[in-house]
Amino acid sequence: AGFPRPILHGLCTYGMTCKALVDNLLDGDVTGVKSYGARMAGVVFPGETLRLSVWKNDGGYEAVVTAPERDNAVALAGVEFVPA
Repeated sequence: AGFPRPILHGLCTYGMTCKALVDNLLDGDVTGVKSYGARMAGVVFPGETLRLSVWKNDGGYEAVVTAPERDNAVALAGVEFVPA
Protein backbone atom coordinates (compact mmCIF):
# COMPACT_ATOMS: atom_id res chain seq x y z
CA ALA A 1 0.00 0.00 0.00
CA GLY A 2 3.04 2.25 -0.18
CA PHE A 3 3.60 2.79 3.55
CA PRO A 4 7.20 3.03 4.80
CA ARG A 5 6.60 0.22 7.33
CA PRO A 6 3.76 -2.03 8.54
CA ILE A 7 0.67 -0.29 9.91
CA LEU A 8 -1.54 -1.11 12.88
CA HIS A 9 -4.99 -2.39 11.89
CA GLY A 10 -7.64 0.33 12.24
CA LEU A 11 -9.82 -1.86 14.46
CA CYS A 12 -6.94 -2.09 16.94
CA THR A 13 -6.79 1.71 17.16
CA TYR A 14 -10.60 1.77 17.46
CA GLY A 15 -10.53 -0.77 20.32
CA MET A 16 -7.64 0.88 22.18
CA THR A 17 -9.48 4.20 22.04
CA CYS A 18 -12.67 2.69 23.44
CA LYS A 19 -10.69 1.03 26.25
CA ALA A 20 -8.96 4.31 27.12
CA LEU A 21 -12.32 6.09 27.29
CA VAL A 22 -13.91 3.35 29.41
CA ASP A 23 -10.92 3.21 31.77
CA ASN A 24 -10.78 6.98 32.25
CA LEU A 25 -14.46 7.93 32.20
CA LEU A 26 -16.18 4.82 33.59
CA ASP A 27 -13.50 3.36 35.88
CA GLY A 28 -13.16 0.38 33.55
CA ASP A 29 -16.84 -0.62 33.70
CA VAL A 30 -17.76 -1.56 30.11
CA THR A 31 -21.40 -2.10 31.13
CA GLY A 32 -21.61 1.68 31.39
CA VAL A 33 -21.21 2.20 27.62
CA LYS A 34 -24.41 3.06 25.76
CA SER A 35 -22.78 3.68 22.37
CA TYR A 36 -19.39 4.20 20.78
CA GLY A 37 -18.40 5.07 17.25
CA ALA A 38 -15.55 6.59 15.28
CA ARG A 39 -14.34 7.19 11.74
CA MET A 40 -10.95 5.83 10.74
CA ALA A 41 -9.16 8.84 9.30
CA GLY A 42 -5.52 7.83 8.99
CA VAL A 43 -2.88 5.23 9.73
CA VAL A 44 -1.08 4.31 12.94
CA PHE A 45 2.33 2.65 12.96
CA PRO A 46 3.13 0.10 15.71
CA GLY A 47 5.02 1.74 18.56
CA GLU A 48 3.69 5.25 17.92
CA THR A 49 2.43 7.36 20.78
CA LEU A 50 -1.20 8.38 20.34
CA ARG A 51 -2.95 11.37 21.89
CA LEU A 52 -6.64 11.11 22.79
CA SER A 53 -8.30 14.53 23.12
CA VAL A 54 -11.79 14.45 24.65
CA TRP A 55 -14.55 17.06 24.95
CA LYS A 56 -17.79 16.74 26.89
CA ASN A 57 -20.99 17.50 25.00
CA ASP A 58 -24.68 17.38 25.94
CA GLY A 59 -25.11 13.65 25.32
CA GLY A 60 -21.68 12.29 26.20
CA TYR A 61 -18.21 12.88 24.82
CA GLU A 62 -16.51 13.66 21.51
CA ALA A 63 -12.88 12.84 20.83
CA VAL A 64 -10.12 12.69 18.27
CA VAL A 65 -7.00 10.49 18.21
CA THR A 66 -3.79 11.96 16.79
CA ALA A 67 -0.16 10.92 16.34
CA PRO A 68 1.98 13.70 17.88
CA GLU A 69 5.19 12.32 16.33
CA ARG A 70 3.73 13.00 12.87
CA ASP A 71 2.56 16.59 13.34
CA ASN A 72 -0.67 15.44 15.02
CA ALA A 73 -1.81 13.39 12.03
CA VAL A 74 -5.40 12.32 12.70
CA ALA A 75 -5.88 8.56 13.19
CA LEU A 76 -9.51 8.49 14.41
CA ALA A 77 -11.99 11.32 13.93
CA GLY A 78 -15.61 11.81 14.88
CA VAL A 79 -15.26 9.68 18.00
CA GLU A 80 -18.56 9.61 19.89
CA PHE A 81 -18.78 8.01 23.33
CA VAL A 82 -22.09 7.93 25.21
CA PRO A 83 -22.28 6.53 28.75
CA ALA A 84 -25.41 4.62 29.75
